[in-house]
Amino acid sequence: MSPDEMKLQRDVPLSVADSKHERSFAIREADWNRIRGDVAKLEVGQSLIEHAPTWASTAAGAGAGTLVSAIVLMASDSKTEPWLIPALWITVVFSAAFAVCFWLVGSSERKRHNLDVNGVCEAMDAVSAPFNEKDSAPRNAIKQAHGEYLEDRARRRRELARANAQD
Repeated sequence: MSPDEMKLQRDVPLSVADSKHERSFAIREADWNRIRGDVAKLEVGQSLIEHAPTWASTAAGAGAGTLVSAIVLMASDSKTEPWLIPALWITVVFSAAFAVCFWLVGSSERKRHNLDVNGVCEAMDAVSAPFNEKDSAPRNAIKQAHGEYLEDRARRRRELARANAQD
């Protein structure tokens, strides 16, 4: 074998990055899980769209107040300016339209944000899935060996306690 050759024997396939595009870096599993948890908790950023439900409620409240005013003025026999009641009805219609628009925008943005966050979480899970599959067998073997060690240690302690009790 020449000095430029290398011989590896391993059950797990080994891949070596051959370009800058395929470079990678190691990350601790605890850090990966923390980042995934942080991504899952992301909230919509500060913008007008974040406050869409508040604006929808404000527009609905203004429309409801204006509607009550229009009904009271129409029911009363008091003299009002001729333009007042039509202006109130126009305000009611536009307030309702704004409330519906803000509500639709807010709900669609929440859905889009949730899809984005879920997409990132799914991608992170897809990246970590091969490692979880490969790691589960050694982890299970370690857990089993540790369990056997603990059982053996407990058995030896019981035997030692029996031997001491007989003396």
